[in-house]
Amino acid sequence: MMNSVSLKKILPPVLKWFAVLAGAILTFVIAYYPYSVQIGNVVAVAPPGRSFLAFWIWREWISGFFIDSYIHAKPFNLYNLIYYGILSNGSLPMTGSVLDIMAISYPLRKLFSFAFPLYWNLKFVIILMINSIAGYYACRNLTKREDAGILCGIFMAVNPFLVMMLGKARLREALIGFVILAVYWLYELSKKPDRRKALYFGIFWGLSSVFYFFYGFFILWIAVLVIGGKIILELIRKRTGEIKQFCLNFGLSVLAVLIISAPWAIPYIPLMGKSNGEYKVAGVAFFKDIPSPQQVYSPTQQADPNHGDLSVVRLIMAEEMPLYFYFPVFFSILGVFAFLKPRPFVFLMLFVFLLFSILSFGPYLKFVNNPDLEGFHRGVDGKFVALPYIFFYKYVPFISRLHHPDNYLSFASVGLMMLCALGAGRLFGFISGWKFGKYVNFLIFAAVAVSLLTGMKGYHPRAKYDICRIEIPEIYFKLNTEPQCGVYELPIPGREPSLQGANDRYDFYQAFHGKKMILSRYANMNMNYFKPGGQPDLFGDEFRDLERAGNGFNDYLAHIYEDREPSYSDQDVENVKNLGYKYLILHECEFARYREQQNQNMPAEEKSFTYRAAKDHFMSSDKFELVGTGREYPENFIPVNRFLPEYEVSVFRIK
Repeated sequence: MMNSVSLKKILPPVLKWFAVLAGAILTFVIAYYPYSVQIGNVVAVAPPGRSFLAFWIWREWISGFFIDSYIHAKPFNLYNLIYYGILSNGSLPMTGSVLDIMAISYPLRKLFSFAFPLYWNLKFVIILMINSIAGYYACRNLTKREDAGILCGIFMAVNPFLVMMLGKARLREALIGFVILAVYWLYELSKKPDRRKALYFGIFWGLSSVFYFFYGFFILWIAVLVIGGKIILELIRKRTGEIKQFCLNFGLSVLAVLIISAPWAIPYIPLMGKSNGEYKVAGVAFFKDIPSPQQVYSPTQQADPNHGDLSVVRLIMAEEMPLYFYFPVFFSILGVFAFLKPRPFVFLMLFVFLLFSILSFGPYLKFVNNPDLEGFHRGVDGKFVALPYIFFYKYVPFISRLHHPDNYLSFASVGLMMLCALGAGRLFGFISGWKFGKYVNFLIFAAVAVSLLTGMKGYHPRAKYDICRIEIPEIYFKLNTEPQCGVYELPIPGREPSLQGANDRYDFYQAFHGKKMILSRYANMNMNYFKPGGQPDLFGDEFRDLERAGNGFNDYLAHIYEDREPSYSDQDVENVKNLGYKYLILHECEFARYREQQNQNMPAEEKSFTYRAAKDHFMSSDKFELVGTGREYPENFIPVNRFLPEYEVSVFRIK
């Protein structure tokens, strides 16, 4: 009897959450069709130059390489695995910068091996599911209405601000489900403090922090506002006991977030100080002035690197501007009903929406006149207009580390979603009292839901996301099965500006062949790389050593894109081979790209001249063996409706 009663209590909630998960999956399938039914073959991401996909695929591989190296180290060292392999994995001096890789990407890569892009797309879906279910849970409990909760769950699945980030391969920034739950439990804690609410708030605050440090920092802003408002309100009511109880419970939240996030922060504490009068990590320096508009926005001039790589600061591109205006207006129609009988939380969410929307515009007001941001974007009377972002950049810690002001749109969307939920709940509750109210509610709900779902397919202004097919030469999968060694990707980007674009492509390939590569981030992988803040040098030690030794073969390979006669000895080749470099990979498209930049009017048959000359040279030498050729495109991620010319790629082994 006891088991039967327990089962009756347990089964309905379990079935309900299965239904919620099924609904979230169905939302994804409908909203992201046809991408949703092709996730084993394509990616929903912008092509190279407008996304960071190639870099993040490499970063996923190298993070997994770190973990595997420590797991299989002999002798095994648990401290190294935890401290260097997990807590401070990678080289970016940013707390929790790769936790999404370790918690989501690494297991998926292990589970699906080389099934790319399947594992990447599954991570994409998992993040959307977390956001969608969190939006549903928070808003359903906030309004006590299922219909309002479902609407907000759909909104978080098709949130245009997050779709923009997902389309640029910024998956960790798109993971805001924990932020939503943290804000919800902070609200519950402020209403009636108790230890359970405080613990939940601290847990989700901590998870937000370790997945993306800035989101945890922004939750702190909101917490300060709530605490200040709560204390002022209770002082007016002369209820000091409530203040004491609230502060004690909030202390429990702080303890929880410290327990969760402190392990990830500890490796970076030594980097917070100064060395020779300069901050070890430039981004944590306070009281810095923003660069001038010319430094930030000039297409030909890089921003001062001491200011946090602000050359990438920009307003949402012109092709994505409609989404910024459409969704606030659309959801404000529902959100305005929240002000019929407003409560403090309504004004807090309105403030959150407005504050982070304003910050998302970056340091200067400007008008975007083309999607590539070419030229200067002037404000009033041809002058740049300073915005509040400049104040936050200078006086608020860590803001100078946030390279992309449009990240603030994530928090703006949380405030907007909460307003939408409160307004929808108020509207649906009011209409429910009518004679045919439930039918009117259903029509409103259906209209909004259909608008959201079909909007992703272009029936109204939306966030754009490209669907790209993936092109990886088959030879890299074959190389992965070979014993550990090194490769030369030719032509080497090196110090030649015309070839720098190949860096990301070669790094992307490295994630699949898994070998060390001359002049890559992996080339200079020493123990400093494993330590927090350890930055790998793009120009590897081995390449510099060969240069200093005057190795003729290395010199020939470094300038192979030029029309010059090879001049090296057999010993030069042996010296390169002794360093572990056994494969030479010739990319016809990079040879052609280089020569085209030298002369845009060059006939097509002449663009690959140096590629053919290099290939013929290796073919005619008894020191090299051709092990395979294949096809390659000048881009790895190609929009499905775009067709590019094919180029040849050849692989030679040093005998």
